[in-house]
Amino acid sequence: MYTGISVWAFPSDWPLERIFALAVESGFESIELAYGRTGPITPETSANEFAAIRKLAAEAGVRISSLASGIFWEVNLLSDDETVRAEALVHLRNMLHAAAALQVESILVVPGYIGPFESGAPVVQDYMVAYKRAIEDFKSVAPLAEELGIGIGIENVWNKFLSSPLEMRAFLDAVGSPAVGVYLDIANSLRTGYAEHWIKILGGYLKG
Repeated sequence: MYTGISVWAFPSDWPLERIFALAVESGFESIELAYGRTGPITPETSANEFAAIRKLAAEAGVRISSLASGIFWEVNLLSDDETVRAEALVHLRNMLHAAAALQVESILVVPGYIGPFESGAPVVQDYMVAYKRAIEDFKSVAPLAEELGIGIGIENVWNKFLSSPLEMRAFLDAVGSPAVGVYLDIANSLRTGYAEHWIKILGGYLKG
């Protein structure tokens, strides 16, 4: 187990070299980086750039633990629009390849949303359709995750989807891949339940 911090805890305009240095100075052993449309890790990041990021982390003495993304709030994996869902799946596959290039163990994935975190985006109309859609989507990317040796950690978050530990477990069992588990956010679990219930029920499914 490592003490870690998210790259989102730092100003977005700071270079990674400065972020890594402050993380180590503050006593953290690992850091979670982020994939997005802009920043050091994007769909266009090259192999040489990934190697440079790994080198910076090694020189600073910090471990890159995982890779997160806020992009699935913008591009909904559960959208009723097939074009949006297709784009989201491209980003999910990109994240897996980025994680492999960074040599990290897992990625954090928001599995889409029924209702958005903020107003403006359309609400998904049929929960059961979205649920079945999500199972199919994660089954489709699981072989790539298994091949690359990267765990997909589905985050429990304020998305009006998979909002209980039993539902999350049933979903993961339906996907049926050892590479797909839960990225358990204890603070988020308190919104709809109790942390100890999530831990007890999902302890064997943790990916982040």
